[in-house]
Amino acid sequence: ADCLSMIGIAREVRATLKKPLLDLSINVREQGENISNKITIDVENKNLCKKYMVRIIEDVKVNKSPKWMRDFLVAAGIRPINNIVDITNYVMLELGQPLHAFDLNNLNGEIIKVRLAKNEEKIIALDGQEKVLSQEMLVISDSISPIAIAGVMGGEFSGVTETTNTIVLESANFDQISVRNTSK
Repeated sequence: ADCLSMIGIAREVRATLKKPLLDLSINVREQGENISNKITIDVENKNLCKKYMVRIIEDVKVNKSPKWMRDFLVAAGIRPINNIVDITNYVMLELGQPLHAFDLNNLNGEIIKVRLAKNEEKIIALDGQEKVLSQEMLVISDSISPIAIAGVMGGEFSGVTETTNTIVLESANFDQISVRNTSK
């Protein structure tokens, strides 16, 4: 898994060649009101999700990604969707950290829960397929129902579309074994 991103490969090359790695510090400039005024995060099972963070980004414009990014994603075997989704995929390929963007306006209530699915709970995934879940599968849900299968695939009804103007950007650390078992 360490070699599934550009930075992961760079670290391996650095170690092999005994060369220093460039400083990769990232500074995030935050502004606006406190996110807790808009959304609450509830991680029910900290063994299956050690870290769950979100940012709300307002006034986004959903468009086609630049050609260089679309070409990069196609070369990596990923179908370009739009600038927001493509950015999350680009970051995953570059840094090895999966991200997911939800349309804030399509979430029910002001809470995101990381929880185990209810037995035979259902979600329409981004691939348009209805998935029947079992109680050992980790999901991300709003106040009513699942909006994503943790670490596997987002839900169709909370995804970014051309009308999206506010996103909830998710970055999480899900248990690898749980994700692998759920994806099967």
